[in-house]
Formats: sequence, structure tokens, C-alpha cells
Amino acid sequence: MLFKGICKEHLANWANAQMQAEKDVARWVDVVGVDPARAGDVALFRVLEWGWMEVLV
Repeated sequence: MLFKGICKEHLANWANAQMQAEKDVARWVDVVGVDPARAGDVALFRVLEWGWMEVLV
């Protein structure tokens, strides 16, 4: 995941993103199509990594 921060003066342009950010994150299970039981099965995955980087300019 790669993202860039947003200046306060540009936040008004991101109203839809702000509405999405306020929703319950559990909805991503359905959006992405994750099977929580399989995702939690340690026999299926040796490594599951989630990382991010912020680019400051």
C-alpha cells in the first residue's frame, strides 16, 4: 500500500473518502472476498504480510 498525506486545505475535495473511512472496517471482508475461517488457518499460510509506506513531499 502506498499513499501520500493530504494537506488540510485539500480535505474538502475528499468528502467521499472521508465517508468511506467512517464505515466499519469489517465490511472489507465482503468487498475483498476474504474467508475469515480460511484466513485464520495457520496450515494454509506460512506468511501473511501487510505493510505500508507513506510518501512525504
